[in-house]
Amino acid sequence: MAVSLLPAGLHAQQADPPRNHSKVYTNDDIEGKSGGISVVGEPSKPEKPASDKDEQKSPSAAKPKVKIPDKKERCADWAWGSAVAVAVGAQGVPFDAAYWVDKTFGGTRCNKSVGGAASLTSSVDGDYALDDGRKVRISSRIGVPGGSGMVAAAKLGRPMVILWNGMPYVSSAIRYDRVTYSDGSVEYVLKEIDLTNSYLEQSLTFKGNPSEIEVVQFTVEARQ
Repeated sequence: MAVSLLPAGLHAQQADPPRNHSKVYTNDDIEGKSGGISVVGEPSKPEKPASDKDEQKSPSAAKPKVKIPDKKERCADWAWGSAVAVAVGAQGVPFDAAYWVDKTFGGTRCNKSVGGAASLTSSVDGDYALDDGRKVRISSRIGVPGGSGMVAAAKLGRPMVILWNGMPYVSSAIRYDRVTYSDGSVEYVLKEIDLTNSYLEQSLTFKGNPSEIEVVQFTVEARQ
C-alpha cells in the first residue's frame, strides 16, 4: 500500500508503468534464425515533463486587489457600493463594496454624485448564485415608505439606502412619534434619520423634509 506524504492540496505525479525485461540478442543469436525479425527499442527522445504553466490558477488568486480611494476624495460611487453592501449584507448577501461599484459603474470613477436612484438600482436588482450554493433574488423599492414603513424596516433590521444631495448613506436609526387616535388607528410621524457610511467614515442626522431624499429598500428572497 502506497502512502502519500505530500501536503494537502498537491497532487502526486503518476509513476511510470513497469517495463518488461528485454533480452539483448547478439549476431550469433540471430544467425540461423528464419523468418522476419522485429527490432523493438525505447524512443531516443525522452518524454517532455509537464510544465508549471499548464496549471490553472483559481479566479480568486488571479483577481487583482482593488484599491479603495481615500475617504477625503468623497467618491460617491464608492459610497454607493459601501451602502449597498451593508443593505444586502444584512440579509445574507456577502458581496463587498468593490463588487457593487464594478457592477454599477464598471469600475472606480470617483464620481462626486451618483444621480437618481432608478438608474442605480437596475444594476443591483436580479438573481444571484452565492458561493454557499444559495440562490437569491434582490429587488428594490424606491420612495419614502412613510413613517410606518420605515419603522417596520428598522424593526426587521434592514438598513435602507438614503440618497441625500447625490451622496448615498445607510440608515442606522430613526426617531419618530407614535400617535394613537380615538378610533384605535396608529400613525408614525418621522422626526429624524441617523445616517452613516463606512467608506466615508461619516455619521450625520437628517432632519429635513422627506422630499429632499430618496429612500431605497432592498429585499432579498430565496429562489429555486
